[in-house]
Amino acid sequence: MVKTLSTQGLEPFLSGIAVVQQLSSEQQRELLRCSQLLSFSQRSILQRSGTPHHHLYIVVAGQLEMCTVSPGGDELVVAVFGPGAMSSWVALFHRQAASRELVATAESRVLACPAATVKQLLEHQPELYPLVLEMEGLRFRTALNRQQLSLQPERSKRIAGLLLMFAEISGDVTATPRVRLTAERLAKVAQCSRQMLYLSIKALQQRGWIEQQYGQILIHNRDALQSFIDS
Repeated sequence: MVKTLSTQGLEPFLSGIAVVQQLSSEQQRELLRCSQLLSFSQRSILQRSGTPHHHLYIVVAGQLEMCTVSPGGDELVVAVFGPGAMSSWVALFHRQAASRELVATAESRVLACPAATVKQLLEHQPELYPLVLEMEGLRFRTALNRQQLSLQPERSKRIAGLLLMFAEISGDVTATPRVRLTAERLAKVAQCSRQMLYLSIKALQQRGWIEQQYGQILIHNRDALQSFIDS
């Protein structure tokens, strides 16, 4: 079930969001006035594959998952966006329909900003374009890194790289970022069985680099994981 909540009081939240924080207070209030704060009690699709990109989504609480379908028909999570993270700005300018789905997990709250409003903001504030391009460029680099990861023959290094990739895309900049994916979903992305995933996670955890919890994995040492991948 989806509820629409008031956007009143979200100004402090917006002031901490990349790109949006560059807007004036009046522009931020106008963005909130034109947007909707959506609250989800269960897993729900926000953007369906095959439909136009109609909103910019900013995660207030919970998370969004970008999903695709494997050749075998399984749903694969290719990106996870946590609080403060956003869907793609550039996608709003695509003429082609979305090729993946955006899904809000249960107990999430998401600010839905209409595409027309976001485009108008950029037209009035062209100095925001470099910031948008920088952010989208980082995502593109992450996507290329993922393609490179698929060629990594060592399973544990491949999984370590996937954890870092999900943490980077999620927008979690805390000292201990969380990758909120179940073992089943992570195993599908890693293209291995849950048993093989368990062995790799156990090995990384024994070194103190990560910690597996219910429905999520904490990353305690990004640098150590990256050094392990590069070794």
